[in-house]
Amino acid sequence: MLRVCSQAGSWGAAMACPGGCSAGACNACMPGEVRCVDGSGVQTCGADRQWSKAMPCSAGCDGTQCAQCMDGAVQCVSSVELRQCVNKRWGSATGCRPDSMCDATPAGGNSCPCNPGFDDPHPNPGTCVRRN
Repeated sequence: MLRVCSQAGSWGAAMACPGGCSAGACNACMPGEVRCVDGSGVQTCGADRQWSKAMPCSAGCDGTQCAQCMDGAVQCVSSVELRQCVNKRWGSATGCRPDSMCDATPAGGNSCPCNPGFDDPHPNPGTCVRRN
């Protein structure tokens, strides 16, 4: 509890300080505590028990940390593996089909299109067949 002395010399009403108090003021937080601010950055509580300036998160924040990615985003892990963002976290890598390579661009369909010289036949999608 914190009580502040008024300029007239009398004690004011006691205030609860959930983070404790020091130097005549309520602490804003506990050292090491982390929080998401406005869904776009994270703040850390310093030794002075005050919140740091928010560090921006490129994909927003999730709870107490920056999100890894935006839901639905696709990323190539290697030339033959890709992974998708689900719940702001990268999922496990999945392999591309034979004779294809990862292309995480809108032009590549964020997938594993067939290599040059190969086609994805309509009757049997999901396979790459060498052109004659």
